[in-house]
Amino acid sequence: MKDRLLKLWGLPSALFGGIFLIAGFLRLVNVETAHFWYDQAKSAEYIWDIAREYIFHSRLYRLSGGYENFPLSAYLHAPAYLISTHIHALIFWNICLNLAALTMCWFFVRRYWGWQAAAVATLLLATAPWDVFYAHRLWSNTLMPFFVMLWAISCAFAYHERRARWWASGWAAALWLLQLHPSGIIFPVSSVLLSGAAIFNDRRYAWGWTAMGLVLGILPAILWLAAHIDGSATLTSELLPFVSEYKSGFYYNWKLLVDFLTGQDLANRFQGQGLEQLQAQTSILNSLVPAAMLAVGLATAFVLWKAIRSPNRRLYLVIVPWLLLPLIFPAVTWQNEQKMVYLLPLLPAPFIAIAAACRSMSLPWRRLAYCLVAAWCALNVQVIWHCVAFIQNGLATNDAQITAIEGGPPLASPLRIAEAARNAIQKGDADEVIVLVRPVYEMQHEFLVRAMPLLMHDLSVRFLNLHDSSFVFPARNSLLLLDDDLTPPPPPRTLTRMS
Repeated sequence: MKDRLLKLWGLPSALFGGIFLIAGFLRLVNVETAHFWYDQAKSAEYIWDIAREYIFHSRLYRLSGGYENFPLSAYLHAPAYLISTHIHALIFWNICLNLAALTMCWFFVRRYWGWQAAAVATLLLATAPWDVFYAHRLWSNTLMPFFVMLWAISCAFAYHERRARWWASGWAAALWLLQLHPSGIIFPVSSVLLSGAAIFNDRRYAWGWTAMGLVLGILPAILWLAAHIDGSATLTSELLPFVSEYKSGFYYNWKLLVDFLTGQDLANRFQGQGLEQLQAQTSILNSLVPAAMLAVGLATAFVLWKAIRSPNRRLYLVIVPWLLLPLIFPAVTWQNEQKMVYLLPLLPAPFIAIAAACRSMSLPWRRLAYCLVAAWCALNVQVIWHCVAFIQNGLATNDAQITAIEGGPPLASPLRIAEAARNAIQKGDADEVIVLVRPVYEMQHEFLVRAMPLLMHDLSVRFLNLHDSSFVFPARNSLLLLDDDLTPPPPPRTLTRMS
């Protein structure tokens, strides 16, 4: 039966199928433990406006990063809300795009280095802890892997294989990545470098296809550009990345890069009871950090050497800026903090470099390298499983301190609140939901204000600002939602019931 299966599908296809199933399982098992906080709720609100209310915002929207975002990420997520109104639809859509990026990684590496190298790169990407946890987070950054791979494949076709029409998709993907997050600046810069190399070496260039790519790349920003041209919206310096008052300077945190690539100190990104046990369970991955970074360093050196000496140097020149530019152009910093997600565009370039280096080894060394990669990936899976179990255990025991990775409540927490409110209203115990807004925050920065309407679209949700000196409540029964950090609610004498 095994021989028939391999004969029918082939070993490479069967291997990719197994890797794809592993990747899908690791990402889908995390859905209820996904990070869901202010940025995610506000992003979902914009997506809802586009998909269900047919409101296309010409202005950019501002998240916790301090700068204004292009609306491209909301456009890309909108089809999910056309399929279902549940918040899970957005997360599943994000996961599907992440798995599509994994598939494109397999295609890219297999085409140029063979199926064994493709298995190495794809398995490393499938089990990379940060790629797994970011796959279900609603952020514009987490859409980048799909377009990163589109850019890589297009540039390889255009520059390495000299297929001119692919400059169009390469340039379009580069501009889309820049609109998704300022860290995407590395891709227009890389495209400029590759285009300059093509002009210098080939003495010709596909200007028409490049123009088409630029038009396609700018197209999602047309409404925003029109609003600023006609003066209906104004973009000031404090709303721009790199230069606003929120950005206190550029710096590069090398430890952050190591943590991102290896999953080092992953347990320190969580909070909750039993954290010491999680740290002990995940400490084994920390012991592999020197070997993992040595592998990344040697693989990067190999790619640089191939870009200089190899007959296929044009292929490696596509990877070189992708590997190195994130180190030259550090991501946008906010209040002296550089977030792990800013490094997401780097993937899977280091894994492709490792796969290419393994492919060039002699057979005995190659087998040893494959075994080491398999052990590394197995430890990644073990660590991811422990982290998910930690959050699930905290939710099961109603741990008030439990957080998803990098803080913020797991998605299951607001979903439970919404479900309890829905049941109460359906039973007739209440007629509407009132969210009490914390006095220390403005209305637009209140998480429950953003989240509850999204999770209860068909129910009445209103808000009560605790900045006010007096409060008016409706005559009908209502559910009050308060945050854990709220100061005690006002005394009964300040509450007025309208008849």
